[in-house]
Amino acid sequence: FLASERASSFEDANPAGLLTLDFQHPERAADEAGVFARQHPIDAVVGVDDDTAVVAAAIAERLHVKGNPVHAAVAARDKHRQRELLAEHGVQAPRFALHLLDEDPREIARAVVYPCVLKPLRLSASRGVIRADDPAGFVVAHARLSAIIAGCDTAFLVEDFVPGYEVALEGLLVNRRLHVLALFDKPDPLDGPFFE
Repeated sequence: FLASERASSFEDANPAGLLTLDFQHPERAADEAGVFARQHPIDAVVGVDDDTAVVAAAIAERLHVKGNPVHAAVAARDKHRQRELLAEHGVQAPRFALHLLDEDPREIARAVVYPCVLKPLRLSASRGVIRADDPAGFVVAHARLSAIIAGCDTAFLVEDFVPGYEVALEGLLVNRRLHVLALFDKPDPLDGPFFE
């Protein structure tokens, strides 16, 4: 079946194949999927992005099918939680600090080591990541980031900027074993101030 957060005009015609779920409330979505599964058995659940990965984990847990634990899906979606877990397990990472959007950016800017990057907690593909090289640049970056994440988040990360080439690893973790799909260099050094 296919689930979405908006009702499909075909849902009445295909009740066994289409389901509307509340993606903003994974536990509620899991309850609704559980009711659905009583009539239409579900063998697996796959999320297609950061938000649906959490919903998929909650549904898999509720239905006792293989899937990621909810706490892991939440950590994968939240950059601050990722950084905390990496630090707890001794993984080297840039220095980071969590800040609220309504904090005075001039105050934060005075305490930051430059260059730095401002990052939204939940957007992917480097959306909203902005480099700042000095306090004035920080204030401008903060205003831009605030406009990007207004209404969807109240906090952001400030991290040390790490220069150099970037590589990306695409893979699947199956039964705690990594299966590498691709490892590739990004074509240009990503020095900012914005990151494609």
